[in-house]
Parts: sequence; C-alpha cells; structure tokens
Amino acid sequence: MPPVVLTHAATAPHRVGDLVAAVLRDMEDLAVRRFPQWLPGAEDIAGPGGAGVRAVRVLAVRLAAGDGHFGPFLADLAEAALRGRPCTARFSAEVRAAGLGRVIGTGSTIAVASCGELSQGEADVLSAACQWLERWTGLRVLRAPSAPAVTAAALPAPAPPSAPPRASDGPVPQDRLAPPDRGGPWEPRKGRPHHASPAEQRMESVLRRCEWAAGREWNQVYASHPLSNPIRVDLLWREARLIVEIDDDSHLRQETFESDRRRDVRLARDGFVVLRFTSRAVLTDAQAVAREIAAFVNEGVGNGTVGSADLRDDRPHGRGR
Repeated sequence: MPPVVLTHAATAPHRVGDLVAAVLRDMEDLAVRRFPQWLPGAEDIAGPGGAGVRAVRVLAVRLAAGDGHFGPFLADLAEAALRGRPCTARFSAEVRAAGLGRVIGTGSTIAVASCGELSQGEADVLSAACQWLERWTGLRVLRAPSAPAVTAAALPAPAPPSAPPRASDGPVPQDRLAPPDRGGPWEPRKGRPHHASPAEQRMESVLRRCEWAAGREWNQVYASHPLSNPIRVDLLWREARLIVEIDDDSHLRQETFESDRRRDVRLARDGFVVLRFTSRAVLTDAQAVAREIAAFVNEGVGNGTVGSADLRDDRPHGRGR
C-alpha cells in the first residue's frame, strides 16, 4: 500500500494517555477504511455473513505468523474491518500501537496538529504523546503547525529523502498500468494534466479508462471565499469532496512539507479529503494509486456530499504553489 500521513487535530490535550488513545482510534479507523488492502487473500470475502469472519481471522493469523504481527490483535482488527467498525480496545495501548503501525505501513507518518495556541503544560503533553507514538508505532511522528479543529484525514505521505525519483528509472512497463475498469475513454470534466508533469500524464492515462473517474477535474483553483488566497489543486472530484495532490521531490523539503500541511488543514476545514501521492508512486504503479483514489471517490459520491466552494479554471495551468 502507498504510505500515508495520518493527520490528527488535538483539542486541548491535558493527559498523554487521552491524546494517545485518540490517535490510536484514528489509526484503527484508517485501517478499517483501507481493508482488505493490508490482508492478502481477503479481497473476495464479501462480508461477515457465513464463514466470512472465521476466514479473515485465519488469514490474519497466517499473515502474523510470517510477518512479525501479533496474531490475536491482527485477527481482531481484520474482523472489525470486515464488520466495518473500529476495533475493540481489549489490548494494551502498546500492542495496538505496534500492530497498527505495521498495518498502516512503513514510510507512513502521523502528524499531530494542535487546535489553536497551547499552554506550556498542554505543549508538554503533546510532545510526550508524539514521542510515545513514535516509539511504539515505529512510524515517523511530528508535531504539525497549529490549526483550527478539523476531522482527522488520511493523506498519502511523501517518500523518504533517501529514495527520490530518478530520471534514469526508465519507462514503466505498460502491463503495470492496466486500468481497474474497461471501456471509455472517460474524459475529464474540466482541465487537463500539466504538460510538464509525467506523473500527471501517467495518472490521466489510467483514469481516462475508469468510469468511476469521469467526474475528475485537473488543475483547478480553489478559494474558500472571494477574499481568501486561492489554492491550485492537482486533481478534484467535486461531488465526492476529494482532492488529490501528486507531489514531486520538492515537497520533501521541510518548509514545503509544513506549507502542504497548512493547505491540507484549510481544505479539510472546508470539507475536503486530501490525498497526497508522490510522483514516484504514480510512475511506479499508477493502478494501485487509482484503486486508492477509487475507494474515496465511491464513498464520497455515495454519501452525497456536495460542496459549495469556489473552484475556478480561469488561470493558466502551472505548478505555481
């Protein structure tokens, strides 16, 4: 699975245990939403009826035996995901953190953002919770810039600086890019991928053959209201309230990473889910990225979430962010 950034908005943290518990609940919710991607063999199990629960528990125990997971926790998490609900907390916080860190995946990040200014005591609690989470999840945990209270969102993470995209990687075999759906082409509703971005061009070559992607809009300008600073977004599904960003290696710089998080918080406050993928992830396996996007598009359209934000296509296409 592509790595993710899980952004949690911390509201007046007074105790380390309470903040840790809140982040673990967000991690469990993300694991449930991404099921069955993290459990090979569970793709064809339709639901908890019949032998479904027993089947996913057996698969989870087998995965744990060969991959260093704790079997009982992973089996509980798989059952909870099949039933579409968060996992019960019958295990210690340490066990849950370690298991969820493995499920969410190597290279992922937890970003904990404070909602407004914190007292010194609250700042100490937040720092201690971040240190605890980093130790037990095995993931990178950072304190994001202060932000208004928002719902935690799952964002695919930038690749680590040790593995930037390379121009010498060469073309990706075409059989790696087989689209999830057949037929089409389904053209974008508005806009186009940037002509100087191979990753955007590659993503479009897959999406144009996916019927679920027909409502996409490329390189649109968003503003919360007429007086706010506009944001150019790479890829938008208006009805699903979904924005997809495709980041090159310039987004690995610390100042750019923090700026991206502020943008994401602003968009989340306005009701959008923001997914971020690296250019390398798209060029390596665009089909896997498309499947990740499809899960959010279908969920958003099914919920009937339609926004009223100002999204315009009246500026020259470019990468000026």
